[in-house]
Amino acid sequence: MKTSASNNFMNRLYTHQNRIYYQLLSTLGCYSRSRFLNRSLSFVMIFFSSSA
Repeated sequence: MKTSASNNFMNRLYTHQNRIYYQLLSTLGCYSRSRFLNRSLSFVMIFFSSSA
């Protein structure tokens, strides 16, 4: 009985953490995707053009 209750609590905590983590990740992704993608793309283009 106690184990199932603690299991349920841990499961709920885990799903809650996952939801928060997913929201944070998606927000970070939406914000940094354009920024980071542009920077990395320009860096890669510069790198390739300088090496080639």
